[in-house]
Amino acid sequence: MEDYKKEIGARLKTARKNQHLTQEKIAEMLNISQKHYSEAERGLVGLSIKHYVELSNILDVSLDYLLKNSSTYPFSNQEQANLLFNSIYNSASTYTKKQMVSIMQIIHDIERHITEK
Repeated sequence: MEDYKKEIGARLKTARKNQHLTQEKIAEMLNISQKHYSEAERGLVGLSIKHYVELSNILDVSLDYLLKNSSTYPFSNQEQANLLFNSIYNSASTYTKKQMVSIMQIIHDIERHITEK
């Protein structure tokens, strides 16, 4: 059951490195020791909910990703989600691009219909 701490720690480390932050900087931002943060990344200790919420904002990832790894993508930032979408779109064939646009238009129409009610 303690494996979940290691899994969370691994996601913390990945997200931290993606943001080009050091353990020292994260620890300073959380107002905890670098040793404690290092232990959290190694899965030896957990952090408080308050710290996970702060980390979600600092690392620009969803809490769902940090704690459960169940997001379809780990981003909480719309700009990063757009980058992911653009990357997928730009690497697609012309046919697939047309299909993607059609699907997005359908989703947009459904959303607009729901909000009009």
